[in-house]
Amino acid sequence: MKMAMFVTVFICGAGVMCLEMLGFRMLPPYFGSSIYMTGSLISIFLLALSFGYYLGGRISDKKPSARVLGLIIALSGLVILIVAYLYRPLCQVIASWGLHVRWGSLLASTILFVIPATLLGMVSPFAIKLSTLALGDVGKTAGNLYAISTVGSVVGTLATSFYLIALFRLHIIILGLGILLTLLGLALLPLRPRILLLLFLLAPVAHSYWLVDPSTFRILETKESLYHYILIGEDKDWRVMQFNRAIQSGISKKDNITSIAPYTDGFHLGLVFVPNARKVLFVGCGGATGPRQFRKLYPNIQVDIVEIDPEVVKMAKKYFYLNEDEKLKVHIDDGRVYLNRTKEKYDIIIMDAYFSEAIPFHLTTKEFMEIAKKHLNPGGVIICNVIGSVSGEKSRYPRSQFKTLKRVFKNVYVFPVVFEDEKPSNYNKDISRNIILIATDGKKLAKNQIIDGAKKLKNNIIPYIVSIAEAMLTYDLKVSDVPTLLDDYAPVDDLIKVTIE
Repeated sequence: MKMAMFVTVFICGAGVMCLEMLGFRMLPPYFGSSIYMTGSLISIFLLALSFGYYLGGRISDKKPSARVLGLIIALSGLVILIVAYLYRPLCQVIASWGLHVRWGSLLASTILFVIPATLLGMVSPFAIKLSTLALGDVGKTAGNLYAISTVGSVVGTLATSFYLIALFRLHIIILGLGILLTLLGLALLPLRPRILLLLFLLAPVAHSYWLVDPSTFRILETKESLYHYILIGEDKDWRVMQFNRAIQSGISKKDNITSIAPYTDGFHLGLVFVPNARKVLFVGCGGATGPRQFRKLYPNIQVDIVEIDPEVVKMAKKYFYLNEDEKLKVHIDDGRVYLNRTKEKYDIIIMDAYFSEAIPFHLTTKEFMEIAKKHLNPGGVIICNVIGSVSGEKSRYPRSQFKTLKRVFKNVYVFPVVFEDEKPSNYNKDISRNIILIATDGKKLAKNQIIDGAKKLKNNIIPYIVSIAEAMLTYDLKVSDVPTLLDDYAPVDDLIKVTIE
């Protein structure tokens, strides 16, 4: 009994953390990757485990039976098998209700994980009770079992995050976990119930559901990476790359280089400030639309890309015509880590690193901007693509990023990206849009100088650069009511969430 309980708590401890780590891949396609999703998932697991400990203690005192424990574990496995096939349509339905991401993710976490986490939480009290009946040494037995369970949790966490997610599709891992726990439960049952449950387990099940974008795009490929759920889709005009539920990049199928998103034209304004630029760094790859445009339009410029997710780079090469050569290099690294390590200097640094609908906070702070500034040549610029409005409640993140840049650079320019049905001189300042922020210690340029420079650069590939220049604000954004983003205080998720509501 002693060894059987050791094996049981080890596997169940690993199973709990494996399921929780998988939750961080199951929910983001529908609810984003914000702190709200993270908090919801962790809270639900902690509450469910606490309830499981309570129930397990009560039931084990009344019926201290290996058969009951086997039923509990087998049931947890069967519930996880159901989750494997139903979590996608369930999350799609909840997401379609239009709830705020915090409530949508909390509801989905509750429905998907409360039952299996509660059942797995019941295992440790049962194992202690059964082992105590056999050994009689309560303190030592409980300590040993909890230690083994915790080691199992560590193994489950590392195995899932380091290997399983990188090697297998998400639903395969969930199915494997469900089958493992079901078989473990069966091993603790008498022969007849064991056979009946095994037959149920082997019964045909429905096909798994896949994330389908509600638009007209045809899905070409999906990929679970360590950082994103990546979807490649297209219609007759455009091909797009999507992270979780947000489109990150898109190119015209007519010329394979014109961007679906006008904001990328704003990156080229860097050459208005640094006409003789020779080295440009893009932090964030996506479909590599911006880097490829620079490579084509400015053949003498060295273009470097830093992208943390190697799968994104693979998709960009496979579907978006990204090709490395002597003038275009890709570095697989975190943008901040890369700048901390490299000795390279750049004329233009372009920040376009997004994780679904969120921005890695450590790429927004004053400390990061100071690091980036050290890697700029004299007169160089840093360009940030931010989301929000010019004024109103949805302007908090752009204004906070503006304030942060002003703490580091002498001059910061604001370029709202107007929609096709708007005019640069007359647009709604209270609705969310892309906003290009350009910061530099170089010579201050007047608005008419920037517009003239944009007109010289304009072509069929970057048709919106002039309208972006013409929308430039001639006044500073209000910053008295927003924070400077710092490494120890950067509430980026909270600032951004109002822009996407």
